[in-house]
Amino acid sequence: MRENVMCEAHSVMCEAQSVMCEAHSVMCEAHSVMCEAHSVHEAHSVMCKAHSVMCETHSVMCEAHSVMCEAHSVMCETHSVMCEAHSVMCEAQSVMCEAHSVMCEAQVSCVRHIV
Repeated sequence: MRENVMCEAHSVMCEAQSVMCEAHSVMCEAHSVMCEAHSVHEAHSVMCKAHSVMCETHSVMCEAHSVMCEAHSVMCETHSVMCEAHSVMCEAQSVMCEAHSVMCEAQVSCVRHIV
């Protein structure tokens, strides 16, 4: 009878050990899932940082584009002023040519008068 009780106790111990092994296996799976979750969390954190850097880069690009637009506007104004100056120079040259022509005619007239 004593031997029977010992066998039953041994059987219960074996069952308990089997349950403990199953529990350990479940704990290992849970740990693995936790590690994956941690990895995903880290990836999310890295993605957030990357997104923040992208936003900053976009902001800098927008500022640079604004500066380029201002520079283009100034260049257009400068070109317009240069065109006006060129037009005035052309008119002045035309007047000078007319004056030169009048002087030449006067000189020819003087020479004819002298001769």
